[in-house]
Amino acid sequence: MDIKELMTDDIGMVTEFEEACNDMESCRYILADGKIIKILQIIALSNVLQNVIGGALKGFNYAETARTWQGGFVEPATEKDHVAITVCILSDIDNGKIILSDFLRRFFWVDNINTSYSAFCGKLIEPFKRYVVDAAMRATKDFSSVEQIAQAIAAKVEQMDLDFSDKTELILLCDGAAKARLNVSEARNSAMALLDMLRGSNLEAMCNELVNALSE
Repeated sequence: MDIKELMTDDIGMVTEFEEACNDMESCRYILADGKIIKILQIIALSNVLQNVIGGALKGFNYAETARTWQGGFVEPATEKDHVAITVCILSDIDNGKIILSDFLRRFFWVDNINTSYSAFCGKLIEPFKRYVVDAAMRATKDFSSVEQIAQAIAAKVEQMDLDFSDKTELILLCDGAAKARLNVSEARNSAMALLDMLRGSNLEAMCNELVNALSE
């Protein structure tokens, strides 16, 4: 089965992600690989989490950032950078490009492997979890508002006296605009097209509201 068929918009996946990060933070070093796999699996199945992490990775230069760590761990400059560098590191651990024990010895060593692992989780995983969950919840709230506006416009379009083809196109655009959880850019394009088609009508103000909600 294609993984795309398994992906979901369920906000419950954000809670699962948070719990998986908590499990990783509370476990001992020897169990870390399995916890990392779990976190990455949840991300892979959640459209909401992928939107958040994809936004953080956009324009992020992993190689350049890694070079700043030559002298030791450097706190990422922004929340987005923290999310991006952490997910890159977790992915590299999962695919074997980074050996976690070596990574801990080089950047987070404190007395022994378990205390070093705790330091790693405290400095990378805990903020990563917090930033991703906060961003996902904000995004979900915004998307809910977008969906409500798009559905309201669609309901009013259904009542308009229009050619079947025009009405169908408008309904499809409303549906596209409502799918911001899947792709914000495509949803915004649908909203802009909807505004162009309904400009001058009594729905123009609602269309502007929809475009603005997708541009924030």
